[in-house]
Amino acid sequence: MDPQAAWDRMLTAYADSEFASAQEFAQALKNWLQSGGFPPTVLGHPEIGPHFESVLALAGCTYILGFDIAQEKTSLPPITERGTP
Repeated sequence: MDPQAAWDRMLTAYADSEFASAQEFAQALKNWLQSGGFPPTVLGHPEIGPHFESVLALAGCTYILGFDIAQEKTSLPPITERGTP
């Protein structure tokens, strides 16, 4: 498993509206990370360490996996502006 390649391909597939492909990469990367595999570089700041990179990558995978392909929208709650309920 190359977690960096999986991360990059997941993001590219999502940007290209290839949601099923993005979800395949997201699931593979999530499985890798949850089994103790090293994370991809998400932010490119080595000083933050691999644990934080793992948390960010898992958050990205969770978002992609929560995406409803049929409706082309996420099942996660919408992001609201600060102070808005």
